[in-house]
Amino acid sequence: MAAQSRGFWFVGMALAWLGGVALQLQEPALHSAVTYGAAVGVGGLCLALRAVTRRTLAIGLIGVLGLLGMSMLGFGASGARAVLRAAQLLPASLEGQDVVVDGVVASLPQQGAAGTRFRFEVETALLQGKSITLPP
Repeated sequence: MAAQSRGFWFVGMALAWLGGVALQLQEPALHSAVTYGAAVGVGGLCLALRAVTRRTLAIGLIGVLGLLGMSMLGFGASGARAVLRAAQLLPASLEGQDVVVDGVVASLPQQGAAGTRFRFEVETALLQGKSITLPP
């Protein structure tokens, strides 16, 4: 019976993680990286508190701490990843503009299902003759 309850626990934790990720994906706009870092910290704190007080708290409260901790970890981790990826996007002000980019192909092309990819290191970028900075 203990193995079965442990299995339910793992499924519950996985669903809590997915619930946190799903909640973050419903946000209309990203928060700051600090907000997501705080969510990860609170989630870790909940899981640590659950582990430390496992023998002294009621079973229901232990379960709530575990579910809350995992959902906060999922929310914070997916949000932090989204903030990091958003920092690499081309600014909206450059959309539809002709940007002259000069650089070096830094790796061999790699074939994939989506096409050919290669790493390109930008040396200069010009917009209407003026130097601009592009994201990495």
